[in-house]
Amino acid sequence: MLIDRRRFGTLLASGLAGLALVPGRAHAGTRAVLEAELAARPCGEHAAALRGTLARMAAIRPPLAGRAIVVDIPSQHLAAYEDGRVVLESRVVVGDASWRTPDLETRVTFVRLNPTWTVPESIVAARNWRSKLARRPGWFEGRNFDVEVDGRLLDPVAAAAGAERARRFVQRPGPGNALGRVKFGLAAGGSVYLHDTSDPEGFDEDARALSHGCVRVEEAMRLAAWTLGLPLAQARDLLMADDRHDRRPPLPVRVATTYCTAWPDASGTVRYYPDVYGRDGAAACRGGA
Repeated sequence: MLIDRRRFGTLLASGLAGLALVPGRAHAGTRAVLEAELAARPCGEHAAALRGTLARMAAIRPPLAGRAIVVDIPSQHLAAYEDGRVVLESRVVVGDASWRTPDLETRVTFVRLNPTWTVPESIVAARNWRSKLARRPGWFEGRNFDVEVDGRLLDPVAAAAGAERARRFVQRPGPGNALGRVKFGLAAGGSVYLHDTSDPEGFDEDARALSHGCVRVEEAMRLAAWTLGLPLAQARDLLMADDRHDRRPPLPVRVATTYCTAWPDASGTVRYYPDVYGRDGAAACRGGA
């Protein structure tokens, strides 16, 4: 059965914190629980979830040492760990089926408060923003964008005449910025990163696969303070002082995504989560029966 995703951080923590890696696969105890469940449920969507999760378990590296942030995509939940102990949990919004959050095994390179947002070219093209700039520069002006044309950052009204040559759309920091109050740079994330949001209503949705690939974090400021080793009040003071420096974490912080559509909770009961990217395959019986 499906459960409230708000509880999943605790459930995932209790499962992952108890894992120990052995060559080529995760701890045999968790695998045994899932295999026993599969034997009892050899057909249907639950069987597909079990088979898919079992196949993906070899790629899970549990956060048993140091600092780590683990984002589970099916449950749309995040947990931060210190030496295998959960210290922070948060609901997240992940990429939708058309703009999937990629598999990540990377680290935080910097935390930036009051970030700008340079819109990825994929979004500019998909939304036809150059044409929109030519027709409706006021739309961009009202959302605090600057636009790079011929090597110069211009206000949207001035940029509209050269809209077809627009190279970058940059949203200034502020309450309406799409990245919200904080951005987490990733070593191997490309244009995908963790960040706050100006649209927190999405966290109240049951289905939170809503973004263009980035991971929006409900507890972004708490996560930023933890990542930087700062008291939350000090991080908030920096935010209010309009600090915009890229700040490196004092200790390495690993970032990983998991894709667990079936996982045992602390009691050993297997819980099921939506296969948001269709990775589990067909809901056939084991062995093709």
